[in-house]
Amino acid sequence: MPPDYSAHERMLASCDGGQRLIDWHGRVPTFHDAEVIEIGFGPAGIVRLRHWRSYEQSLSLAEPYDLILRLHDVVDLEISYVVHGGILFWLLLQPPKARPERNGYTLARSDDDFELDLEPSVGVGGFIRCRSVSVEFTTTGVA
Repeated sequence: MPPDYSAHERMLASCDGGQRLIDWHGRVPTFHDAEVIEIGFGPAGIVRLRHWRSYEQSLSLAEPYDLILRLHDVVDLEISYVVHGGILFWLLLQPPKARPERNGYTLARSDDDFELDLEPSVGVGGFIRCRSVSVEFTTTGVA
């Protein structure tokens, strides 16, 4: 089933700092080919990526930036192939999926939760469900 990019756009824009990233990027990023720098777990989680803002005219003009997604109140996760680093096919914010097989193994869930869908090209993949997400990014100045 193809991902719901309209939900990703809506949810990313609703995050603290999300609209700023969309405006700077010039479009809604799917984080295709983003390098996974760090994934941290706990009640507050973190996903740190290195990604590139590319230009339609030339990939040689791509501008790298570091992205931090702060995950507030992580309530469920399933991660596989945890290795140092990795490359994502995409990272999408989605409405929470029904996962009846996980009942009893997670904290109370809400339909207002955010679910990060990590689709791997190489390395880490899975999902992380949390109450809210905040977005921070900085340009690296290194190509």
